[in-house]
Amino acid sequence: MKQKIILSIILTAIVSIAFAQSYPLVKIHAYSRATLGGAKPGGIVEEGGSEVKTAAVEKLNYFFYAEYRSAFKFTITGIWIKGKSYGIKTEPVAATPVTINIVSPEGSESKVTLVPATANKILHFYPSGQPAITSKPTAWLKNLLESSELVIKYQWKGKSWYYAVKKINRLDPVAGS
Repeated sequence: MKQKIILSIILTAIVSIAFAQSYPLVKIHAYSRATLGGAKPGGIVEEGGSEVKTAAVEKLNYFFYAEYRSAFKFTITGIWIKGKSYGIKTEPVAATPVTINIVSPEGSESKVTLVPATANKILHFYPSGQPAITSKPTAWLKNLLESSELVIKYQWKGKSWYYAVKKINRLDPVAGS
C-alpha cells in the first residue's frame, strides 16, 4: 500500500512538472532617478511688478531591466509608466551585475546594484519619446494600469502577454547641468 502511495506521489510530481508552463520573464528590475536642474529657475515678473515663483522641474530617468531565460524568444512591444503609454527602445546587456555610481551631495561616491549577477540574460529597456496615443484600454488592462506603476506588454508564441510591476524603486536624486 505504501509503495502505491509513494509511486502515485512521484508520478503526480513528474506530470505536474512536465505540464507546468514557464514564462520567459523571470523578473523586472525597475528604478527611477530624479535629475534636478542645475540653476535655480528665475521668477517671472508680471505687469504690476509682482514676481511669480516657478518651481524647479524634476526630470525622471528610468532604468528598466528584464531578466529572462535564454531559451525563450520574445519581444517587448510596449510599456505603461504610471498609466501612460510610451514607445520603447531595447538593448541587450552583456554582463551582470549591472551597477551605477551614485555621488552624494558631500561628494562621496558609491555603487548601487540594479541587477545582481545572474545566469539569465538581461535586456535593458526604456521609454522612447513622449507618451504614445493608444486606444482606450480594456477594463482588465485599465485595472492593471491603475494598480501598477509599470506594465510591460510583450509578444511571445504569437500572443500578447503583460507583466506588471507594482512599484518602481526610486534612487536618490542627482543634480543636473
